[in-house]
Amino acid sequence: MSRLSVAFVVTLMTAILSAAPARAVFDLRITEVWVGQDGSDLSEDWFELRNYGDMAWTTADGAMTVNDNTGGLTTDVPVSGITEIQPGEIVIVLMEGNPVNGDIQEFYDVWNPVKPQILENIGYADGSGLGLGSGGDSVNLFIADILEDTFTYSSSTSGVSIDVMLGEESFVGNASGAVATNAVNDLGESAVGSPGMVVPEPASAILGFLGLAGAVCFARRGR
Repeated sequence: MSRLSVAFVVTLMTAILSAAPARAVFDLRITEVWVGQDGSDLSEDWFELRNYGDMAWTTADGAMTVNDNTGGLTTDVPVSGITEIQPGEIVIVLMEGNPVNGDIQEFYDVWNPVKPQILENIGYADGSGLGLGSGGDSVNLFIADILEDTFTYSSSTSGVSIDVMLGEESFVGNASGAVATNAVNDLGESAVGSPGMVVPEPASAILGFLGLAGAVCFARRGR
């Protein structure tokens, strides 16, 4: 690699790093949404959430609530079962879920056999009419009554999650490691998704690439 190329890599890395926020913050993002199936659902509707920030979110930062755009909801529904999300941590929130009804165990039973790294941090929003529609809907996440993130979709294929980070419906073997469940519903349909696995944030991928390029560069110069 030429000296000009080395200078370019160093300059670009410096620019990206200098653009990073100076203070520690949590940054919660919706990364995947599963809206159910035709026939019987294998689990309650759910969405995946990841903390892309460099500090944890805890309940001391403000209550986590959710709503959608259907069912006539006029108030946010509290998310229970999650008290903190560490930097880089991924959690699942069940819509209309309740552990008393066995909804969390149902989620484990469906996904554990095919996703051995399945999450332990699962929350639920027990609100009537909060389910996500296959014909289009949205997930709105609030912290202390302030909109933290939102995702809207126009439609969804039955039994297939929407990978928000990839911008497409999940398919087996995609970049997020999506799989089909062993369990099937009354129509013989599996669920396809990748709970607990998300693609890297674009900036992280760029930094990883630049780090590799720099290592190759210095290795070649040392010959």
